[in-house]
Amino acid sequence: MDPTIDPQPLLKDLFAEDASPEFRRASFQATLRAARARRRRGQAVRALAVAALVASVVTPRLRPRRSTGGAKTEASTLRIVLSKPSSATSMVETRAGDAQLVATSAGFCRTIETREARSSPRQISDDQLLALFAERPVALVRVEPPAARLVFLDDSESESSP
Repeated sequence: MDPTIDPQPLLKDLFAEDASPEFRRASFQATLRAARARRRRGQAVRALAVAALVASVVTPRLRPRRSTGGAKTEASTLRIVLSKPSSATSMVETRAGDAQLVATSAGFCRTIETREARSSPRQISDDQLLALFAERPVALVRVEPPAARLVFLDDSESESSP
């Protein structure tokens, strides 16, 4: 509705007692035409919605299905895989704390020994630690009494220093 138009004078003209019967009849007929047009639009929108729903359900069922030749069956969608059973010599069985011989060829066999896992690392003495690195120059440095640090000395630095 246009905000610049004041509806009060129009309503006064329509409902005034001195309004002519032709004016009232024409106004009533225009109102009926507008109401009927609105009802027809609503019915058309609902009919189109129902038709669209029916078309969306029926159309996929009417389309011919593409086939690569002949009738498509459920079995044609499956792929068959053929494999050979493994030989008894290629089977390996494992057990905790146990090892078996595995022969990969006639002339090659290797024995593997396993032990129980230890829960903590093995502790060695200072002499045993230094004996592990007998071929390299190392030093055991103690900053605090229980802690010690193993330091690897570089031969090139010790020879070049004055």
